[in-house]
Amino acid sequence: MNAKKPQLNPTLKLLLDLGPLVLFFLANVVYWGWRAALRQWDIPTAAIELPTGLIYLVLPVTAALMILRTINQMAQDVRAGDPAAVPAAHSVSLD
Repeated sequence: MNAKKPQLNPTLKLLLDLGPLVLFFLANVVYWGWRAALRQWDIPTAAIELPTGLIYLVLPVTAALMILRTINQMAQDVRAGDPAAVPAAHSVSLD
């Protein structure tokens, strides 16, 4: 017997995926990374006298970019109807 599996709504499937958990984690990295950068802003680096906070600023900026990428990927998954059908970072080929 070929019983057809019930399909989940793409939006529900997206919520059951790890996307919201990843967004929560990245939002925390943005928040705490921003706070760390501000705390270190007045301390100059030893060699080139740039603010140490500038180095710490890499964390929240990168996390914000990853949030944009994750939201974009989640939107593509919903539009496609099946998250596994979207060719993206789900499967990386090292050819």
